[in-house]
Amino acid sequence: MNTSDINLRNARAIVSWCSNNLGKSKCRNNSKLSVSISRKINCKGLYEEDDEDSKIYINPDRHRSFNEFIDTVIHEYTHFLQGLRFYDQILEITGYDKHPMEHSSNLVADILKKKCRKDLFSN
Repeated sequence: MNTSDINLRNARAIVSWCSNNLGKSKCRNNSKLSVSISRKINCKGLYEEDDEDSKIYINPDRHRSFNEFIDTVIHEYTHFLQGLRFYDQILEITGYDKHPMEHSSNLVADILKKKCRKDLFSN
């Protein structure tokens, strides 16, 4: 797998893997989570939610490797599990680099990306 394999089908497979391995959200409606490929965002990935929907956006152009893509999807799924209710208030106090939700999302993704790749993409 390489960067040409960064696509919606694989992103959805990773989100499904996350749901099976990390569990369902206790604060969001799991059936309302969607994933989209967007070259308009200025980062690798983005999670957004409102009262109705939850959405993960992935920018394939920002990834240097397929492993980085897996890491990003797991990271954004972890934000879905966390919910963003107090994210902005914490961000104002800590800044992005010290934000505890970012740290935990990075940690979860770092720990699980190899297992995810092995489970989904090893033949």
